[in-house]
Amino acid sequence: MNSKRIVDEVHNDEYKENVNKKVENVVSLKDEAVKFLLYSYFGIIDEDEDRDIAFKCAYRTYLDLARTLEFNVDLKETNGKTGAINKYIKSMFRSKISNLIIDNINKCRSFSEQGDFNEWHKKVCEEIIKNANNMKYQKEGEAEKDILDQKIVCGQAQKWLNMTLKYLWLLGKVDGEFLHVPVDSFIMEAAAGRKRKKHKSTEGIKVKLPDKNGDIKLETYTEESALKWSNWNNDDMYIQFQTDILNSPELKEKTPIEWENDAWINVSENRKMAEARNYSNIVKMNIS
Repeated sequence: MNSKRIVDEVHNDEYKENVNKKVENVVSLKDEAVKFLLYSYFGIIDEDEDRDIAFKCAYRTYLDLARTLEFNVDLKETNGKTGAINKYIKSMFRSKISNLIIDNINKCRSFSEQGDFNEWHKKVCEEIIKNANNMKYQKEGEAEKDILDQKIVCGQAQKWLNMTLKYLWLLGKVDGEFLHVPVDSFIMEAAAGRKRKKHKSTEGIKVKLPDKNGDIKLETYTEESALKWSNWNNDDMYIQFQTDILNSPELKEKTPIEWENDAWINVSENRKMAEARNYSNIVKMNIS
């Protein structure tokens, strides 16, 4: 073997080693980035077991729907000792429903048919509604009171369950084949579309929505005409919505939850751009 070939092979080995080190560094940085994001969003750490991770997903989901919950007026004080007690009561409410959701997920993690999942989903939502609406608290020296001033309905229960499942799917903890689409205003717009007004127009996948009377007939979404997702108190309209999405030819090779993930991001970006354009027409800035 001549000396030039030996030198070339040495250089090639050094080059490969450098490339491998760079790849390892990139992978390591990505791992650290994921670790940081998981902790900052969910509070998940490396030592967490599967149940800890699932509980934190359910606990985090509460923040997505908390603004739609009406707690007893007595629990609205946030300052001093009374405020601290109120926060504790709400925290216990959130923990109990989160545990209920996780217990049900752990009992049945796999399904062979969509109908089986739908039946399980309905049962869990009914449990969420029953337990949340019957939950009470009693402060020292006072009478027992309901935690919720306004009872939760199907729309809020599905959000708590569906977003928990979505997070677990994104983390690779559950299979996404039969998962339902978490219903919120973004997904209602993505499903039925929106005509240009305040926000950018969205084409939609031709799914009809319930109007404010609960009649499923809206072909486009607007805040003014559609029934808010947090007011969906009829399981039939919810199942119809999920069925229409599942049967939409526009989904092609995607599962509903895969479609939802992309659709939610697209609508969110459209809304942000529309708001930015709207404000830019109102406010003029001089930068020197």
